Amino acid sequence: MCIENEHIYDGFEHLRRALFLEPDTPIVMLTFYADDANKSHQHDYIHVAAWVGLAAQWDTFSIDWRLRLAKARLTEFHANEFFTGNGDFAGWNSKEREGERKNLLRDLIQIVDHACLRSFICIVHVPGWRTLNQEYCLEERYLRPYPLAGRTIVKMARNWWDNRGHKPDEIKYFFDQGFEDWGMLCDRLKLDLGILPVPANSSEVRPIQAADWLAYESGKEAPQYDDWENRKRPPRASFLALMDLGKTEPAIFHEKDLRKLCEDPRAAIPKRQ
Repeated sequence: MCIENEHIYDGFEHLRRALFLEPDTPIVMLTFYADDANKSHQHDYIHVAAWVGLAAQWDTFSIDWRLRLAKARLTEFHANEFFTGNGDFAGWNSKEREGERKNLLRDLIQIVDHACLRSFICIVHVPGWRTLNQEYCLEERYLRPYPLAGRTIVKMARNWWDNRGHKPDEIKYFFDQGFEDWGMLCDRLKLDLGILPVPANSSEVRPIQAADWLAYESGKEAPQYDDWENRKRPPRASFLALMDLGKTEPAIFHEKDLRKLCEDPRAAIPKRQ
């Protein structure tokens, strides 16, 4: 959608004020990627990606991100549309706009860099999950692929924050809620950690757009994560740039990893009768 000026609604600012979040409140922005339909049963992998930063960092990010998109006469950055030349980015894949594309990506990467954010990625191999779900009650324990990956990201963020001498309960979580199993994820987080995530709309809460981009890049790199030396093509430059900024290593659940989880007595996942 094109815009006439840069004075438009800021969903993040609205939520921050509504929740009375202080500038030093850590906030995790998460979203999900599987395929164009966002249905994990149609894809081999699902990806949940997140950026974490303080509320003050997200304030700066949101302003810079909004102004840069306004300069391009856009209201949001949707990675799938940008890289495929669809939606608001129809026609951007033409040779005449190649320089404009490169400049926009470069500037958005610089905005993420300037915000000094930390990233997390969790990937679940769906066929492996299906195999284990036949043996163990994963689905009944609210551990379908998306809730499992989302919960893992939350634990990773909590551990990272705790290791830096802070209280994990200080973190707030903003999830893009427009995906399958959103309710199941909320139930799992409430049961395990007493957390109620904040639902966010990526078109209005701009930090979610950065998570969407990271999740998309992760989706385009699977399944080459596990065999880096024998990959069929070089890694995407945009993927490497984001990974370098976030300084993260993806957590990947294949069948063997899921089996370890199921066999861990602390997980309390019963076998099927």
